[in-house]
Amino acid sequence: MNLLDKTDLSFDNNKNEIIRKKIVNTEKKNIQKSKKEPSKFFMNKNDIYKNIIILFLIFFGIFITFVIKERSNEFLNVNYSFIKVFDKVLDSKHFIMHYMRIRNNKMNIVINAKKEDYIYNELTGFENLFKNIKLNIDNSSSQIWIEEDSYVSKNVNLNAIYSLIDNIDNLDVELEIINNTLVVVGELNDFQKIFNYLKIINYNNFEFDLRLIEHDKKYKYYKLTIE
Repeated sequence: MNLLDKTDLSFDNNKNEIIRKKIVNTEKKNIQKSKKEPSKFFMNKNDIYKNIIILFLIFFGIFITFVIKERSNEFLNVNYSFIKVFDKVLDSKHFIMHYMRIRNNKMNIVINAKKEDYIYNELTGFENLFKNIKLNIDNSSSQIWIEEDSYVSKNVNLNAIYSLIDNIDNLDVELEIINNTLVVVGELNDFQKIFNYLKIINYNNFEFDLRLIEHDKKYKYYKLTIE
């Protein structure tokens, strides 16, 4: 009997151990599950943050690209390199600017020289300013032809340009808007002042035609037309 009692007691103890093991194991599983669930939550949260950062970087990159493009266009549209031609012609007694024109993003300049030799003496100076230079030399004329790309603004406000020119000090010009065309008549040094002022205020380039209309030994008059 004692042996049987001991056996029963031993068996019950084993049951208790088995039950305890099951309880302990289930508790461990629950603990492990509870640990996994927060990790998934944090992973999802991290994914959201990553997506937000990626979207922000994409939009920021687009914005930077847009700004750079606008800045580059602004730089191209405020290119007054042709003013150097005014300087060079006005500083020399041997050259007369025949015309200067900007059309379809192309700048064309024709400069007359009194003698062929004057062209060759000053050619290096012009070549330092412009890349595409041609010479037109024959028995009747000696000319320098210049052609360069010149990007201009498509939107031209004639009234605004009129107002700007009208407010420049020490100008001796006649200006008027006729049939949607701004016409300005003056000497070359007047147009040098006009374009220098537009350059200082970063006014966008525009299409124009500047031509010699009358000259004598003392005065040379030009007409500027802007449409």
